[in-house]
Amino acid sequence: MSRTRIVKGKITEVIEKDYNIFSESDIIDNAAEIVGEKGEKSGLSYGKPDVPPPSTTLINSIVEFRTKQDGSYTGEFGFDWLRIDDLGATNEKAYVDCIEGGYELPNGRDRNTEYESKAEAFRALETQYLQLPIRRTSSPTTTKYYVPWLNLYPESVTVASTSVVKPSCEAELRVLVDVENEEPDQIRLVFDKNYFTIDGKDGTDANPVLVTDKAIGTKRDTGQIIKIKCINEFARRQEILVYGYPKNSLSKPLAEQLVLRKVIGKIVLEPNKNSPAAGKTAAVKNRKNLNVVLVSVIVNINGSPSSGVFDAGFASGETAIFQKGLYQALIETNLIKRFASRSGTTVNATLDLSAVPLFKIHKDSRGNPIDSTYINSSGNIKSGNALLVELKRRFHILTANKYVNDFIVFSFDETCPHPSDPTLVINGFAEATHAGTRLIFKKSAALFKTRRDTTLPHECMHGLGLFHTHKDGAINNPDQNFVFAHARTNANSATDNIMSYRQDRSTTWHWQWKILKRNIR
Repeated sequence: MSRTRIVKGKITEVIEKDYNIFSESDIIDNAAEIVGEKGEKSGLSYGKPDVPPPSTTLINSIVEFRTKQDGSYTGEFGFDWLRIDDLGATNEKAYVDCIEGGYELPNGRDRNTEYESKAEAFRALETQYLQLPIRRTSSPTTTKYYVPWLNLYPESVTVASTSVVKPSCEAELRVLVDVENEEPDQIRLVFDKNYFTIDGKDGTDANPVLVTDKAIGTKRDTGQIIKIKCINEFARRQEILVYGYPKNSLSKPLAEQLVLRKVIGKIVLEPNKNSPAAGKTAAVKNRKNLNVVLVSVIVNINGSPSSGVFDAGFASGETAIFQKGLYQALIETNLIKRFASRSGTTVNATLDLSAVPLFKIHKDSRGNPIDSTYINSSGNIKSGNALLVELKRRFHILTANKYVNDFIVFSFDETCPHPSDPTLVINGFAEATHAGTRLIFKKSAALFKTRRDTTLPHECMHGLGLFHTHKDGAINNPDQNFVFAHARTNANSATDNIMSYRQDRSTTWHWQWKILKRNIR
């Protein structure tokens, strides 16, 4: 393809930054009078040509990454990928078919704060992901490659952790490949060896990381699992790029190979290094820490004392799921289960309310049981924000306000009926207050004996600012970014996000990571 342009006048270009021209052949300037080139600071320089940046339009080959779906991935690391139609290679349903709406910034013409359609909501969801353009004849309607987000801890943090559930410096991902017309010579992953290894390799020419299945064919799971390991922390966003080397390109000189190769896949990793303040530069906390006090509440409602517990029964493993869920956002948790008593001895974290009348069944003049402030006539806990306010007040008095800035979780061995339908129970709830029409969560939660292992992480993430992934009512808070199908009415279209009501839920999204970290000092 060639082009000739004739201009009967002057051409002036003003460029604020660099101006780069690449040619696979010659660059020749001709003038009837003078050819002039000036460099104000350093004059002119000569040398070997740089390699042009690779094309970012995906045409022949596409490589995508997904979490393992054999049950071995249970949320150990943060990996947010926009669910699309993977032609049977993935169990998750495409988000375009699941999304229901979300928060839309008012346009100034009305007070509406919700997307008018599912299509509008999905277009907004797409913007939460970096994208590469796709141009293919076999699937002309597929025009976007959504780059997944990955969070990993540096190896040093994993090694130093004393937690039973350690933050992960590794991620195992499935490799999906789609090759349209021509099998490439090679599909190779390229990354910074100072920060990562993949499958134990540094990715250099001597130790390249290759995708083994490069045959022509529609999208499929190759069966290949790659293990990405973060060996050092980094302060700037990093990329793992996948390059396709076209047919017969490997027989050419290296410099020409670098020109011919094309980007056919990508993963982006968020910074995981904390930097102290320096001069006028503020400190940067890409990794955060959260103290969580796990308090067993003792009550004696009707002559028989009971104490709440953690990690027992159907809730076995709840703290591990909670820790892994926050690791996805690069948040470490310090679980506090014992503390110093007033006498100086270390005791279990308990709040003994067994002698407090507010937490007992009361009786009327005829001896019939009636509600007290926090206990109903059947001997169950009454739900409500006031309960958590009272629990925190008593706990902070007991501990001399030592944990006033920490997240407090109270566990009961009682049930808590739903206030609007006594035939239903509440497994737990987080403290929240209203500011006008908006709901604002606070760092405390109550859990009850009917809960399951995902209740604690679900309620604690409420307390850190996350809303349900389904719609509960009017959407008027900017943090209600997107809502999807409700698991109770459409389980097949509900997401596996921790903030959903689906039974199997273990993931979080990139935009949720920002909210969680924002609400931790």
